[in-house]
Amino acid sequence: MWAMTRSSVLIVEHDEQARHKLTRLVQACGFDTLIAVDGEEAVATLSTTATDIVMTSLITPRLDGYGLLRWMHEQNLPQPVLIIHNTDTLDGAEEALRLGAYDYISRPFEQDQIEAALERARASIERRRAEGMLRRRHRELAALNTISAAVNSSLDLDHMLDQALIAVVDALELTAALIYLGDATSNLQLYHRYGTLHEMAAQIPDYIPGLSQTGVALGGAQIAQLPGGIEQLAWHGEHVLQAAIPLSEQGVLCGLLLLIGPSEAPIHHDRLALLESIGNYLSVALTNARLYSEVRDTAIKLERMVAERTRELQHSQDLLRTIFDGIPGGLLLASADDHVLAVNRAYAHLLDCTPEQIQGQAYSQIWPAAWAEATGQMVQRCVNENCSIYQRDHLKRPARAPIVVDHYLFPVHDEERQVIQVIEYLEDVTERLALEHALTQTEQLAALGKLAATVAHEINTPLLAIRGCLGLVANPRSKDIARAEYLALAESELDRAAAIIRNILDFYQSTGNEQRLTDVNSLIKQVSQIIQARCKQQNIEVALVLAPTLPLICVITDQLKQVLLNLALNAIDVLSEGGRISLRTSLYPIVKTTTTTSHPGQRHGSLVIDVECEGNTITRVLQEQIVDLWGATNPGDIGLGLAVCRTMVAAQGGSIDCENLSERRMRFRVMFPLEHILDQ
Repeated sequence: MWAMTRSSVLIVEHDEQARHKLTRLVQACGFDTLIAVDGEEAVATLSTTATDIVMTSLITPRLDGYGLLRWMHEQNLPQPVLIIHNTDTLDGAEEALRLGAYDYISRPFEQDQIEAALERARASIERRRAEGMLRRRHRELAALNTISAAVNSSLDLDHMLDQALIAVVDALELTAALIYLGDATSNLQLYHRYGTLHEMAAQIPDYIPGLSQTGVALGGAQIAQLPGGIEQLAWHGEHVLQAAIPLSEQGVLCGLLLLIGPSEAPIHHDRLALLESIGNYLSVALTNARLYSEVRDTAIKLERMVAERTRELQHSQDLLRTIFDGIPGGLLLASADDHVLAVNRAYAHLLDCTPEQIQGQAYSQIWPAAWAEATGQMVQRCVNENCSIYQRDHLKRPARAPIVVDHYLFPVHDEERQVIQVIEYLEDVTERLALEHALTQTEQLAALGKLAATVAHEINTPLLAIRGCLGLVANPRSKDIARAEYLALAESELDRAAAIIRNILDFYQSTGNEQRLTDVNSLIKQVSQIIQARCKQQNIEVALVLAPTLPLICVITDQLKQVLLNLALNAIDVLSEGGRISLRTSLYPIVKTTTTTSHPGQRHGSLVIDVECEGNTITRVLQEQIVDLWGATNPGDIGLGLAVCRTMVAAQGGSIDCENLSERRMRFRVMFPLEHILDQ
């Protein structure tokens, strides 16, 4: 600090030669010098000029060194005083020390002596200044601690400002403090006040125009530059406006703190840093209060939103529960470890219990003992193999008629594709199967009726031949040998008619409504025999292209037989002007797998049955047939119709579609997955 600022020394010496020597020696020590001949000149200099050290002779004209010491003591001047005295006596020096002198210098003057005395005096000045700064800093920190405690005591804005203004007024010994808040682009409004305003109360404005103030305005000169009428408060009365402190958030003015105090005790500039710190504390407090208010408002808003959302979720849950219980089929949700999480009433009704009795139980325990193990394994397979499961069971219930139920199990995955739950749809298909069986029988009769004319024509031919032969046998002019030939011919025609009838009976002989291993090639051959007569009538060629080795498939034989017949009959209807029908069987494709996701060595692919027709009339009816495939049966269609055929095939795990191969060719294709076949 001293290296940066040169200290000044006031030399009071009436002897010109001694004065010049002292001046030279003091300057050589790095000090600036001021000169006074006697005590009165020294008083004038000290009254107008800042001086750090005084070096005075005890004997001077007009006012001696003793008088100068007394005057400095009365004025409470802090400068250290170095006394110049003669070496022959110390009496005068001792008296001067009692009057407040700091040190003394003996004549004759030596450079080392002068430099040592000045360094001691300078150290005294530095120590005194440091002590003053410490006392000042202590007062400022005490005030800031008080304000900080007030600011941090509450997030409520009114309570916080009340405590903060009390601390500011008490710490700075003011009369009152005012807080204006608002937007810098509009008016600031008087928000809070503390203290006694006396005669100034009527002069305090309720609003202050928006300010661009960025620093503390201290004293009347700076406050006078502020707009809005508050500049008048800094000049008149016993109590005046002493400081205006801006409050800001992120550099934007949001308020103003006005400090009012006695006019005879103004706030000095040495407290400017304290005022800026107070402004910073209050700015932070305003920000915290605003954020707290926003958080509180947001919390209230969130509470309302949560309450509203809770009501919506409850309503949705009630609605979903209503839908869940309203589903006609049984629906169940099970965990991966085989426990029931949710179940609807239809599912519970099928098992003759309530949802409350099922929920929380192990899945295998909710079923009768005869099915417990199989159903439990079904869930575990769905989880372990991560695949959908279908199974049909005949369920016998005490005191109630047995039913047929279809199980459909679907895995539910997490984000890592791990199975965490299983959904089961349980459908009572007893009535549907009965209706399908009745429908099959009805349509079989309809198909048989359609073929009746063809069959009658086929039988009529041998009957006419038999009638002619019998007429010839009855003729008396016929020879015995001729009669024997006529009888043999009649017998062969009877065999032919019997074969036709036997084919019809064999084809329509019911094998029941149970799934059984079925030879598809054999069914194809039976269908070709049934349609041969009608195809001849319409000039249609029938070709069989059968795979030599096909696996037996597990299906309801009667239904598949009826599907194939009706596909063939639809093809005949399409070829009204003649053509060609090809009946094919094949395997497509065949792949053997050894991965962990399938059974080792299991074959994947499909058994394919194609009914392909080719003729000139296809393009006129193709669109209608495709619509019929996916829609309802047309009034003029034969048999079940393609849509019903599709339903019957899908019920047995297969699929059916129709494809336009070319301008004159179309194909009906039935497919049964080999994996499903082997599982069956």
